[in-house]
Amino acid sequence: MSTYEKRYNGGHPVLAIVLGLLGIVAAVLLILLAGVVGAVIAGLLGLAAILVGLAARKSGRGVGGITLGIIAILMSVFICTGVVSALSKARDVAKTIPEAPLVAKYLDNPNLGILGIALKVPRDEASMQELIDQLNYVNSIVDKGTAPEAAPAAN
Repeated sequence: MSTYEKRYNGGHPVLAIVLGLLGIVAAVLLILLAGVVGAVIAGLLGLAAILVGLAARKSGRGVGGITLGIIAILMSVFICTGVVSALSKARDVAKTIPEAPLVAKYLDNPNLGILGIALKVPRDEASMQELIDQLNYVNSIVDKGTAPEAAPAAN
């Protein structure tokens, strides 16, 4: 057995820890930005951390990599579920409000996360102002629990 094999127990425990940490960061950031695609990336990083950690499980770092990989996978599942369900709920509420068609239009695919919404946002100022007015209207409904008296003026 070489010195390298003795030192690392046949695996790369530090790589397992790094992959696990990257999976956790991806679970938080990528899922918010990219939705389900970010969850898949975070889950794959967590799975890679587990597999590399299993090769070096005799060391404490290998076990740490396995643990971080499991945490990354769990976080990716729970955060993705929360983001997609929140955006789906917002879309469903916007569809029930006839004064907010743009809001429903931009939330039509909640699986893409915030990036999916940002790619569809209008580029001209008039359409953007109308979207902002509709968002404020929907927000006032959510805050008060009832519809306000005046709807925003349509352009």
